[in-house]
Amino acid sequence: MLYNYIILVKMERWPSLQEWIVISYIITLGLEKVRQILMSEPGKLKQKINVWLEDYWNITDLAAISVFLLGLLLRLQSEPSMGYGRVIYCVDIIFWYIRVLDIFGVNKYLGPYVMMIGKMMVDMLYFVVIMLVVLMSFGVARQAILHPDEKPTWRLARNIFYMPYWMIYGEVFADSIDLYAMEINRKYQLVYS
Repeated sequence: MLYNYIILVKMERWPSLQEWIVISYIITLGLEKVRQILMSEPGKLKQKINVWLEDYWNITDLAAISVFLLGLLLRLQSEPSMGYGRVIYCVDIIFWYIRVLDIFGVNKYLGPYVMMIGKMMVDMLYFVVIMLVVLMSFGVARQAILHPDEKPTWRLARNIFYMPYWMIYGEVFADSIDLYAMEINRKYQLVYS
């Protein structure tokens, strides 16, 4: 809850008490993970790390702690980097919410559902690939027809997916249809005149 609080409110130049509590908790958790690695059974350090990384939740913890520490380093810098640190904090909270699923796994009611969803994700991946093919085929054709003179930018890749994705759910972007029609009409009038 404190992590939610610190990313939702205005961040001052130096960390607040709530942020220091979150920082100390995550650093302590990181030290506990290092202790777990060092106290595991395999003899060599590389083997200990490999055994520790076999568990999905340990990988999630490693990512969450590493991304948080990167955000903390940037957050403690001067003004431009402080904003980047805050953005990294905001992205990092996704890992901490995923970690909550591990806690739900031991609940007698939620645990079986978490396990079923985890196993269904593998099967769902095939449907996502099929949807991606359909989405890309429509998105590329739509973008090429509506904007034939587009310059190469990253926005072009976004435009291939953004509107077609929402069109799957019935959004037709009615307010922009007239703009597209007027733009295409203007382009063809220039070509034919």
